[in-house]
Amino acid sequence: MACPMPEGAQAWVQQCQQLDHHVVQAQQHGPSHRDDLVAYALKAHQVHPQIHQHPRMRALLTQLRNAHPDDELDYRELTAAIAPEDWTAMAAELQTPSFQEETHP
Repeated sequence: MACPMPEGAQAWVQQCQQLDHHVVQAQQHGPSHRDDLVAYALKAHQVHPQIHQHPRMRALLTQLRNAHPDDELDYRELTAAIAPEDWTAMAAELQTPSFQEETHP
């Protein structure tokens, strides 16, 4: 999944603001290493802005937060096992009315 190239200065500014927002979200959800923050932001940008609200991703983030330093787990490692079609399916599930009701009652 590639990020579309923005056209024009305002589009670049908006895209950078969105990525910055996703990095801030990442910091609140567990990833702390630079490469993990970038990976988190890119997934949110490429797949779905709320991809990390999906139950599968929330479980992954919980696993990451609960990991001990000796576990050497990181976001990139945990998400590498997710197939492209699974990312697509999770994004589609986030668009369903039933999921929208669960997260935004």
